[in-house]
Amino acid sequence: MSPSLTPASPWRQLLAALYDSLLLTAVLFLAMALLLILGRGEMPIQNQPLLSLYLLAVAFLFFGGFWTHGGQTLGMRAWKLQLRRLDGGPVDWRQSLLRFLTALPAWLVFIIGVARATGVPLHSRPWLEPLNAIPGWLVLAIGMIWLWWDHRPGNWRSRLSGTEVYDLREAPNG
Repeated sequence: MSPSLTPASPWRQLLAALYDSLLLTAVLFLAMALLLILGRGEMPIQNQPLLSLYLLAVAFLFFGGFWTHGGQTLGMRAWKLQLRRLDGGPVDWRQSLLRFLTALPAWLVFIIGVARATGVPLHSRPWLEPLNAIPGWLVLAIGMIWLWWDHRPGNWRSRLSGTEVYDLREAPNG
């Protein structure tokens, strides 16, 4: 770990992620609009898994682009956080991909929890149907706890990707 930096608290990271989720939603809307423009009003990708992969790639480029060019998404900048290698250096694309992919399970459970808690049925995906039997608030609570746990300093995502989110409020040259 970089000696002059303090790992960011899970709460600050989650607040930055909330900010970024609003920006990412706008980016994903633009990505879908681009598909509609390219398809002249028709969706050119009819295969649902292929469309999901396209949107995941857009999301990765959103985060990876920010992380590899300054280590801060706009939400992280607002909350004075920065993603760096454990030795304090800049993050590369491989580390960004590892960090992004290892975050997906927790975010998926959280998003499914939001859907279930707001009454959205999960019938469009057969593998999600068993979750309809679980109370939505419980899935949401599990997702929230998992996200909080995943944002603790020194978590498994940080160790696997060789990165950490640092709090820049007290950094001498943050």
